[in-house]
Amino acid sequence: DAADALHRATYSAFDAVIRTAEENAAAFVVLAGDLCNRADGNLRAELALRKAANRLHESGIATFIVYGNHDFLEPGRPDLDWSPSTCVFPADDSEPHMLELNGGPSVFVYGRSYGRRDEQANLAVAYPKPPAGLYSVGVLHTACGTVQDHAVYAPCTLQDLGARSYDYWALGHVHAHSILQSAGPTVVYSGNPQGLNPRET
Repeated sequence: DAADALHRATYSAFDAVIRTAEENAAAFVVLAGDLCNRADGNLRAELALRKAANRLHESGIATFIVYGNHDFLEPGRPDLDWSPSTCVFPADDSEPHMLELNGGPSVFVYGRSYGRRDEQANLAVAYPKPPAGLYSVGVLHTACGTVQDHAVYAPCTLQDLGARSYDYWALGHVHAHSILQSAGPTVVYSGNPQGLNPRET
């Protein structure tokens, strides 16, 4: 019935994301924060996330995750156990990941999770510069530039991102899909697979 469909909608939307990655034989999936709302204490969403990461692992697809203001890594709070090909970037300095494709390191991925809900620091300026010659992806939950209808967390500018010399920035926080810059570097808010409230598509 309609109530049951609405109850399953978030999980169905997320399943569609995972299925798309599988159907397109993606090398990896990037999830840029606010994957669940830990304040409501609903463990089901977190377990669904782990199940999806395990499914991707079985399909030979890596997963890179940062947490944002709704699912921040509160100090002392244990995280889930993850598949070997899943990387959850911590809230402090972390090691970049080199994803091997075709037998050699070819993609450099770096991210940082929130350690508190109201992160005010410009996290982008602390991202390490990637090595030359490798395609590089920065994963960041941020209010880049001027954002509407969203709190300003981990604010940064396009200039901040460009100065880090990454090829692609996968941004989270703003719910609508938006390409802030198409090249040099490419900067993209993926948007939500499902609206958070009736005002969002």
